[in-house]
Amino acid sequence: MTSLTQILLALLVAIGLLVALGRWWKVPPFFGLLAAALCFGWLTDQNTIAILDAAQRGFGSMLQQIGLLVAVGCSLGVMLERTRAMETISHQLLRWFGARYTVLAMAVMGAVV
Repeated sequence: MTSLTQILLALLVAIGLLVALGRWWKVPPFFGLLAAALCFGWLTDQNTIAILDAAQRGFGSMLQQIGLLVAVGCSLGVMLERTRAMETISHQLLRWFGARYTVLAMAVMGAVV
């Protein structure tokens, strides 16, 4: 049985590992999250198979909820790129906001697209 102190310490170590992997070692986010999950599970005395099973179930349920949205968003993004619509929208926004507010224009572009 794990104590609350052990769980909190494991959580801090796993978050620290996640930050270090992403910031200093440039590990892709998916692999960093997987490593942090394994670290947390091992520090709380969990079986490796149980940790991977829980990660798989969590990832699967997340994809069930947002999978269609991601697929439609990717398709729309490709269509906007191939028709050069994003380029047209961004040039128009830059004209409206002016050179002084380029960052704001790009933020609006991100929200629109």
